[in-house]
Formats: sequence, C-alpha cells, structure tokens
Amino acid sequence: MKSLSSKLKSAAIIILCVAAVAVGGTHFIFGFIRTTLIVILVLSLLFGLVYIKVVFDEKRFKKKYEAFLEKMNGAGFLFYNNRINSIDFVEKIIAPALKSDVKMIPVTRSKIVGDNSDCFGKMLEDVETRNGFPYLAKVIDGSVLTESINNQFYNVMSGNKPLEPLLDRINAFYTSMPTVSRA
Repeated sequence: MKSLSSKLKSAAIIILCVAAVAVGGTHFIFGFIRTTLIVILVLSLLFGLVYIKVVFDEKRFKKKYEAFLEKMNGAGFLFYNNRINSIDFVEKIIAPALKSDVKMIPVTRSKIVGDNSDCFGKMLEDVETRNGFPYLAKVIDGSVLTESINNQFYNVMSGNKPLEPLLDRINAFYTSMPTVSRA
C-alpha cells in the first residue's frame, strides 16, 4: 500500500502534467521531451567519444613509455629544479664530477622541455617519496628507481657540509644495481 506522501507526489506530478498540457498543448510537451532526448543523446555520444580518446591516448602513451624505459635501461638521470642557486651548483659543481652518462634534466615549474619530456614527466610523477629536488633516477629492467638528495644537496650548497659525501652518495646510487622484480 502506498503511503500518503507517495500518493501526494503522484497526484502533484499528474496535476503538473495536466497543467503543462493545458497551457502549452501536447505539441509543447512532445517537443520538450524530444529536445531533452536529443540533448541527452548528443551529450552521451560526446562523453563516449572523449572517453574512447582518453583510453586510446593512455594505451598509446603506455606503449611509448615502456619502449622508452627499455631503450633507457641502465641510464641515470639527475632532475633538478629552476632555483638559480641550484642551477649554478648543479651545472658547475655536481655535473662535472659525475660520470658522463648521467643525463642532467632541468625542471622548470614542474615542466620538462625537450625530447621525451612526457616520459621524463611520468618518471617524476611516479616518485613515491617526495622529499624535494634534486632527484636521482635510474632505469633498471623497465622500472625506475628514484631517490631525493634534497637535504644533503642544500646543506652542501649552503656551505655547511663537505662536497665529497654528496658526490659519493650520487655515484653510489648510479653504480649500485639492485635486483628489481616486475609485478
């Protein structure tokens, strides 16, 4: 048995429909329903097309990223930000002391400019422990290992600590080859 409130709701809906037909006629009601259905259909198609494009783009990028990681297997990267004192310190002090195969990747306002910028961006996006720039990264068997050297880097840069332990830590990161299991 219906409750009194549901009976009142049903009666109100019927009264509104009758009033709409009386004021606008059946032509108005059917036109409104037809227009509403067309709008719903068009919006559904648009959302469907956008969804298909997003899924397609994600799959295409995943393949590109996997190929990039395969190509870069064993490569090392140093991501550093655009603070003026950081740029000078990295480019004049740190970079010359590193092995030549470590690629220096400047990051400006969370953007990386140049070839494979989207892949490098994905590497940074996947950093699990965000302790700040600079980040060391290396690719091993399709996986990216990262480490932040933020505290030690800025302590050395400000002159509070010696340079050698920082360089030893950086070089140790790139030369050690831990076993990586892929899920």
